Order: sequence, then structure tokens, then C-alpha cells
Amino acid sequence: GIRDFCLSRGLGDVYKRQTQSTGGSTVGRSNHGGSGVKKDLDIERKFILEPELKKQFLHQLELDSKFLESMGVIDYSLLLGLHVEQEASNQSHGVPHGRYFNDKVPFFAKDEGGMRTWENGQPSKEIVFVGIIDILTSYNFSKKAERWFKSLIHDKEGLSVAPPQTYADRFRNFINGIFG
Repeated sequence: GIRDFCLSRGLGDVYKRQTQSTGGSTVGRSNHGGSGVKKDLDIERKFILEPELKKQFLHQLELDSKFLESMGVIDYSLLLGLHVEQEASNQSHGVPHGRYFNDKVPFFAKDEGGMRTWENGQPSKEIVFVGIIDILTSYNFSKKAERWFKSLIHDKEGLSVAPPQTYADRFRNFINGIFG
């Protein structure tokens, strides 16, 4: 798991999205109200984004997860950090120029380096920071064997380990469900 996560400004809640909890697997998918990184089952809300931003974000997430799927990668997660400002801002402040290629700030970093959530059709005090992490696990012989052995005892649909396409589909479905 993650022990430390740091940005230049303080974050309130940090969520680690692990796709194996969707589609039926719920074992170990909560930190049971403890401090530190929260997991899938700890997310009891939706993160509302401005419609065009949501469209761009989900499109990019689809492209990224399809790339990981094509590479045979599984067990990745979406790390979601949530920062709550003292006062809501009605404008995008952006980030300092020069930090990105050609000084073009990507859509997911235009609001203080993240994506501002919306509430009642207006920008809120919350900014979410996201990134796909843990991208080094291949669906290899070992993972296939793990799935086969576990399927002798449990329903395949509820298993955490899954082939890349199934894993990517569950990942996208879960993220689509928490970003309203």
C-alpha cells in the first residue's frame, strides 16, 4: 500500500481506487474508517465535474486503460486526492507556466493543478487530483494460475484477479460511477 503521498499543498482525503473490488470482490476494499488512504468501499459520494471536463477526463481514462489493457497490465489503481479550499473560486487559476511541454496546461491540471468539482451547477471548494498508479503487474502465467485456483473455490466474477480486458472494463465502470 501507499505510505506517503505529498503534493505542494495539503490534501484532505486520499483515495486509492483498486479495481479488484468492483464486480463483486469486496474483501480488503475498505480501511474501516481508519486514517490514511481510503479504498473503494470508503467512497460514499460522487465527484461532480463540469460536463466538458468530465467528458475529457473519462475519455483520457478510457484511452489510458485501453493502453494498459493492450500491454496486458492489471492491478492498477486510480489515486484520487481531494483538497478543500478555504473559499470557493469561480475561476481556474491554472498552474505556473513552464511546468508542462510547450507551456500547455493539460485539462486535468487547470484548477490549481487538479480538477475542480461542482456543486449545484457552480464551482465548489473541492479540487481533485488523479493519477493511475501501480502499472507494473502483468497478467502472466502466475496471475492466470492464481485466477484458476481461486475459481475452484469462488465465483470467477467475484475474483480480484482478472484478465486485462475484464480488469479495464471494471476499472472504467467504477470510475464512471463515482464521477457524476
